[in-house]
Amino acid sequence: MDKTLAIVSVNVGDIVQIGLSSNYFHVTDVREPTHPAAPGLVWHGSYFRWAEGHWGEPTLIHMHEGLPMPFVIDQATREMFGWGDLP
Repeated sequence: MDKTLAIVSVNVGDIVQIGLSSNYFHVTDVREPTHPAAPGLVWHGSYFRWAEGHWGEPTLIHMHEGLPMPFVIDQATREMFGWGDLP
């Protein structure tokens, strides 16, 4: 499976689960990396902080081949977690 294809198919507004843990990331912007030696995409957004029950401070992650493949959360799951209204 081509992980790069899955990584680049994520859109602004998606909530993704990264890896097998409870790492949920709300994508607010998707950009190309600024250096050609770092292929992939830079996602801006925030992680959900389970211990605190809310989304954390804005941050970014560099998604590229070799990282755990993200899984886009569907609308039913978003609503189940109370995230249905996130833009």
